[in-house]
This record gives sequence, C-alpha cells and structure tokens, in this order.
Amino acid sequence: MEFVELAAAAARYGVSTMFEANGRAGLVDLDLIAHLPEAKVAGPARTVFCGQDDNLMVPAAIAHARPGDVLVMRMPRSRPVSLLGELLATQCLARGVAGVLVDAAIRDAVAIRALGLPVWSRYVRARSATKTHVGELDVPLEFGGTTIAPGDLIVLDGDGALAIAADRIAAVVAAASKRDEAEALKRVRFANGELSYDIDGLRALVEGPAQTHAPGYSFRMKSNDESAAAHEEEKRATALDEADAERRGAVNAADDTGLVRQQERLHVVEVRGQDDDAEGAFGERHGERNGEEGSPA
Repeated sequence: MEFVELAAAAARYGVSTMFEANGRAGLVDLDLIAHLPEAKVAGPARTVFCGQDDNLMVPAAIAHARPGDVLVMRMPRSRPVSLLGELLATQCLARGVAGVLVDAAIRDAVAIRALGLPVWSRYVRARSATKTHVGELDVPLEFGGTTIAPGDLIVLDGDGALAIAADRIAAVVAAASKRDEAEALKRVRFANGELSYDIDGLRALVEGPAQTHAPGYSFRMKSNDESAAAHEEEKRATALDEADAERRGAVNAADDTGLVRQQERLHVVEVRGQDDDAEGAFGERHGERNGEEGSPA
C-alpha cells in the first residue's frame, strides 16, 4: 500500500483506533483545540522548531511544504503566543498543507475556520510573535510526551493528535483495519441488544464466575452506605490486626528480654562456680605448700 493510501486509511480509522493499534503509544498528550472538530487528517510530519515567541520559521516551513504535509510547530516553551494567523493559513492551503498542529496559539481563529484549514492548537490569542530568530526545520521534536520525527505519520481528529513512527505505519494501519472490522461486528450485535458486559467477559470480572453461584443467586451492587460500612469494617479489622501484631511483638520482646536475663543469670552462676573451683584449687595448692614448709628437711 502506498503512503498516500496508508495516510487515507489512518485518517478514516481516526486517532483512537490508531492509538490502540499502535500499542497505546504515540499520543500527543496535550489539551488541544480542534478548530474544525469534524476534520479527520493524516499526513507526514513537517516539523518546525521556532524561536521563543517567534514564528520566522513558519513561512520557511510553508515554502518547503509538500502537498499532504502536516506542519508540526512548537517553541522551546509552550506559551499563548500566536504562530499562525489568517494570512499564513491562506498560504498553507495554497501549498496543499493537510493540517497544522501547534503547541502554541493561533489567531484569526474564525477566519481560519472559514478557510477550512484543519488546525489543532494549544491556545487562541491575539498576541503576535516576532520574526527575528532562525530556528530549525525537519528536526525531531518532543511534543506532548512523544517524539515526532520528520516523516512520521500524524493523525488528527476530534480526539486529538497521534504520531506513528515512519517504520511502523504499515503495520499499525493493518492492525487498525482488523480492529475496525471487529468493532463493526460488535456494533451490529450491540444494536440488536447484546451487551459488552457479556460478550467481552466483563460480567465474570464484576460478579464472579457463574458456575460458583448458588441456585437463586442474584447479584446486587452495593449501595454507597454499604460500601462505606464495608470500608469502615475493613479499617477496623486492619487496626485490630495491627494492634494484635504490636501486642505479639511486645510479648516476643518480653520473652526475648527474659531469655537474655536468664542466660545472664546462668552465666553469673557459671562464673561464680568457676571462681569457687579456682579458690578451692588455690586453697589446696596453698595447703600443700604450707605442709611442705612445715615438714622436716
């Protein structure tokens, strides 16, 4: 499948499906304003690293843009400073830019919506940028918790923005296709009254395996009062367990102390016994010596 076809399929599947198909990776985790909420866009990233509060590189990026590109713009620090207005947006459309992702502000928001250029921005502000700092084009950007490299597939819709690494695009689109087919079948089943609670095995997770239930078993969710009472009971049980453990620790400590003292007493007795034996031996030797001194030569 050609890149253009892959991008069209990705746009059709949308950010959420592609995010799941990508192993829940690549999400641009920012609060973004989708200025055309119904728009669905996917295209290769043309990255734009601007100077702080400066948009000199935006006209440069537009001049180098190719049809179908998604301009991805940011500054060193995200601030509510406008990097894109109506005149730059008009140039984007003329160059065939598919969409714009901005980790900063835009202005002329109503006019840009009227033009029909799909734009996702962090802010809307009239505050204008300078045009004095030469930044960089086509460099990897850290963007909303993910790294976007030039040529990565950017997917944009009402759910936000997603970046797919260039070498994974085909595999992720294939996985998204399978997911989309499975969801289409589920839609039919749900429309006919079936529940994800049953067909996805969720009931067993909440209520337990059906075979363990006694005849006449009826599952009932706990009320808030019951849940609070159960929580309090659990806290009391935990406190009792802790108190019991503390008591056992104190008893064990006392037992250990008594054992030490008993060992100390035994040691004292043993030492005293050794001293008595030594004194007795000394007395015997002293008596012998005295006897020798008192005997005739």
